[in-house]
Amino acid sequence: IVAAILGAFFVFLVFCLFTPAGHGVIEALIEPLSGGRIVVSGLSGNLPNHLNARRVTLRDTAGTWLVIEDVSLDWDAVSALGDHVNITRVSAASVTMARRKIARPSTSTTPTTIDIGALHIDRLELKAPALGHAAVLTATGSLHYTSRHDVAAELVVQRLDAAGRYDIHAAIANDILTGTISIAETGAGLAGGAIGLPDLGSVALELRATAEGTRNSVELKFQADHMDVSGNGTMDIAAQMADIAFSARAQEMHPSKDLSWSSIEAQGRVQGSFSAPNIAATLRIGDLAANGVRVAALSGTLDGAGGQANLRLMAEGLTLPGEKSAVFAAAPVAVTAKMDLNTPPRTVTFAVDHPLLHLSGTSATRGVISGRITASVPALERLAPLTGSKTPGNASVTLDFARNATGLDLTAKGTVAATGTSAIARLLGRTVLDATARLGADGALSLRTNLKGAAIRAEIAGSQRSGLRDFTGDIAITDLSRLSATIAGTLTLRGSLLGTPDNAKLTLNGTASAATKGMARQTITIAADATGLPKFKSATLRLSGSFDGASVKLNSDIAPAGADAWKLSIAEGAWRSAHLGGAVTL
Repeated sequence: IVAAILGAFFVFLVFCLFTPAGHGVIEALIEPLSGGRIVVSGLSGNLPNHLNARRVTLRDTAGTWLVIEDVSLDWDAVSALGDHVNITRVSAASVTMARRKIARPSTSTTPTTIDIGALHIDRLELKAPALGHAAVLTATGSLHYTSRHDVAAELVVQRLDAAGRYDIHAAIANDILTGTISIAETGAGLAGGAIGLPDLGSVALELRATAEGTRNSVELKFQADHMDVSGNGTMDIAAQMADIAFSARAQEMHPSKDLSWSSIEAQGRVQGSFSAPNIAATLRIGDLAANGVRVAALSGTLDGAGGQANLRLMAEGLTLPGEKSAVFAAAPVAVTAKMDLNTPPRTVTFAVDHPLLHLSGTSATRGVISGRITASVPALERLAPLTGSKTPGNASVTLDFARNATGLDLTAKGTVAATGTSAIARLLGRTVLDATARLGADGALSLRTNLKGAAIRAEIAGSQRSGLRDFTGDIAITDLSRLSATIAGTLTLRGSLLGTPDNAKLTLNGTASAATKGMARQTITIAADATGLPKFKSATLRLSGSFDGASVKLNSDIAPAGADAWKLSIAEGAWRSAHLGGAVTL
């Protein structure tokens, strides 16, 4: 019986490895056995060491990220079962990378040696999400990898759709780096796209390393349109020591649509161990603009020794996005930060100072990323150009955060002390804020916020999961006389926000128990909604009830009426002798 079973297994193995029908069986098994991550079609060849496939599709949790067509592979399949992937030759007519793969945590602790004797790709197509810039290339080379102490690569990549060449002829053996890495691009290229600067322009880079005993002599030259960066010195990988001097200069540039400057000048030197180097560097940037933030002049220094690093920045002429009055530009913003490289958390302590705002905090930058940030506004009325309110007072908030493999946890506690005679000041008085939020590793958001002021209470809670928002909230004004001295009473509202981030509906329902002072309080029912948020498609407001002994009725709608215009329609509006109806474009 055992012999029969073994014989049947042998026949089945021969059938799968050496017959077209058997190759079809293997194709059908690959997808379920890989958890849907690998799909193969058109499998042929003398398996397992010499195989061809018409198409190989690689997937992750977001779908297909890589497609390989007309691939041919010669390798040692048996050694791959151990810790050595030994590929004699691999080639493909076409490889299309739609985006970067979503990384999965690796549980393997066994080092794997990878050897590729010959690699050739006729056409490598990178979509824009893959590297920041779409490109079509061809690639040829070889690779050896055991660890960061033992690696070698001979790789030539050339663009087919533009002028660009990328060469790697380098190796690390016994912790000695030798060889060159070079990039030569004309016009918009991959180098700028890879670092988020798609308009960097023509690029020329050369990194050269030579052996000097147990150390390396390294030299870096980088040139882009109106930019020069250079560095040179020595490095000892085994001893984890370096002595590198560097400098950078740039004229006016717009390397991306959200980033520009009129000049950059930086220079410095790094000496000592990789983990706790001695650092001395300076930086000056003129007319910096980034994502709507503008700084007329940014200057700074970075220095450190023995595992301590200190950063000092001065931003002059700061203007925030959309700001017209430039309230922060009247005085410079000073930023200081200190990093302790000697402790495992590598704690950073920082402060941001300006007459209008003070920020300070600490954060661990290794392991569980956690810390605290405190912000204070000494004079709320001085932020009136930004907030639109001249209410005097002060505010402060403390934010605690912790991030681990499962997500980010946030806790905020703050106070607002509003003074003066304005309605908002009387409503808020001394207001206490207490909020918690969690952003999961899967993108799910949960939130709970409580606010308690002199005459206002609010609580909001909910979540956003799989692209769907579900939030509810309660708001209560406990003394309407804080808004108007002639009115007495209370207002309560309960609301919900349901939908997707680009198409949500806000619904409000509540009651007001109110009257002119000296009159008996009566009830008004409130119902309102708004659709299409955040862009806003339409809204309705319904009021019914009684106020000061007379019936109250309002049925109104508002909807877009062209670019930057709204149509307000009132079907019914009545209180005492007042009656409303009709439509108006705003």
